[in-house]
Amino acid sequence: MSQLSSVLGLFEGWILSLTHSVLALPILAVLCWGDGFFPPLPAGTFISALGATSASGHSGLTVRVTTIIVIAACAALLGDLTMVAIGRRIGVTGNSRFAVAARSVLSRLDSHWSVILSTSRFIPVVRTAIFLAAGARRIPLPRILILDGAAALTWATIYALSGLMGGSLTNSPLLSLVVGIVAGAMIGTLIGLVADRLQRRRTPVAPPDSGNN
Repeated sequence: MSQLSSVLGLFEGWILSLTHSVLALPILAVLCWGDGFFPPLPAGTFISALGATSASGHSGLTVRVTTIIVIAACAALLGDLTMVAIGRRIGVTGNSRFAVAARSVLSRLDSHWSVILSTSRFIPVVRTAIFLAAGARRIPLPRILILDGAAALTWATIYALSGLMGGSLTNSPLLSLVVGIVAGAMIGTLIGLVADRLQRRRTPVAPPDSGNN
């Protein structure tokens, strides 16, 4: 039992030192940027962790949480724009089967881009493909900036405030960290499910292939 307490103490100290170190915000920026094209990165989890550990400090709380949200949102938007840039460069020109299929799918999305760009930030795997497609379709950059920028800010705020809420429920730094991360994950997942359902309702289903077999 004493060994377990010792291990937990070391883990708690390591987590707290990381989230309070000068590297915390640069790590946050890298994770949120990379999350735009590599969804397995724990960007949302780290935002919640920083929010949770911020609850233990009473001075400069508002400034710290605001900084976390702004950095996370800007880096997330930059990650999505990276996929847009790649999509613009690759494009969907040519007569290959993939290019023809991609143009067919994109044409059916044209009247739904506002909904898609506003909700894809909350759907990790779909998000990467959507912004790649938006670049290939050459959706105007100002439109992407406005819609995805608002979504990224909402996304970062949800995870940060969920972590802060979890961190304020207990005096134990490790327990507050766990509660904050779980709260952020649950709320983020719920919003992701709603966003996915909204996209499925707004996006037409492609007709079955009528080619000869």
